[in-house]
Amino acid sequence: MFDTSPVSSREAQHSIQLTNPSYFEPSLRKTVYVQRATHLAQQLISPNAFLIGDFVLLKPAHVGTGTPWHQDEAYRDPNFVHNELSFWMPLQDTDAEAGCMVFIPGSHNLGVLEHQSPNQDVRKHALECSGEFHAEAAVACPLPAGGCTIHNSRIIHRTNDNTSSTDRYAYIIVFSAPQTPAKNNRSFPWLEKRRPADHETRKRWLLHGGLLVLLMRKLRRGDFWSLTAAWDSLRRGLSNMRGK
Repeated sequence: MFDTSPVSSREAQHSIQLTNPSYFEPSLRKTVYVQRATHLAQQLISPNAFLIGDFVLLKPAHVGTGTPWHQDEAYRDPNFVHNELSFWMPLQDTDAEAGCMVFIPGSHNLGVLEHQSPNQDVRKHALECSGEFHAEAAVACPLPAGGCTIHNSRIIHRTNDNTSSTDRYAYIIVFSAPQTPAKNNRSFPWLEKRRPADHETRKRWLLHGGLLVLLMRKLRRGDFWSLTAAWDSLRRGLSNMRGK
C-alpha cells in the first residue's frame, strides 16, 4: 500500500493504492469480473494472456488527489515489448467530479512518450507524461458502479481530483501477453532517476525472506497455472532483482 498523490507538500491530501489484493484474498481471482476480463483479454491481445496484477484505489471525498497524464508502459522494463490491457471498474457511480477516467483517443499510436516524476520528486510512485500530445482532445468516461473501461498500456490517460462528497474506490486488473524482447534498444531515463531507492528497498526485502513470501503468494493466487505464465513471472522477478 502506498500514497499515489503526485504532490509532496505536507498539507496535501492523499490517495491510496493497495497493490495485488488478490495475494491476500485469492477468491478475487474467481469473480465474474476477472473471468469475463480474462476472456476478453485472451481475445484482444493473446490466447495466452494472463492476469499480472490487480489494484484497489481510494480517492477520498473532497480531497482525493487525481492521477496525472501518463502511459502505463512508461512504468515497464524497456527491454521488453509489453502488450497489456487494463480494466478499470469503479465501485460506486463515478463522474468527472468524482475522478472518472479520462483518455486521449488515438494516443496509443504515439509510442511511449517522455515522462517525469511530478514536481521532480522521485520518491513518489506516480509518473507524469511530459511529451507532446493534444490534451484538448481528452474524453472523460463517467461510469455507473460496476461499469468498466478498457485501455492498452500506451493510451494516455488520467483521473481528476475527487471533489465529490463520496469516497471513490476503483478496482483495476491488468492482463499481459507473454513478454518478448524489444527489437530496438530503448531506455526510460525517468525510471533510472527513481530506481536506486525503489530497487534497493525491494531487493533487501526479497533477499531477507521476501522472495519466499512472494512465491507463496503467487502459488496461492494461481500465477503459475501454465508454463507460459510461470516463465513470464520468473522473468519479471529476475528483471526486478537486477534493477531493470
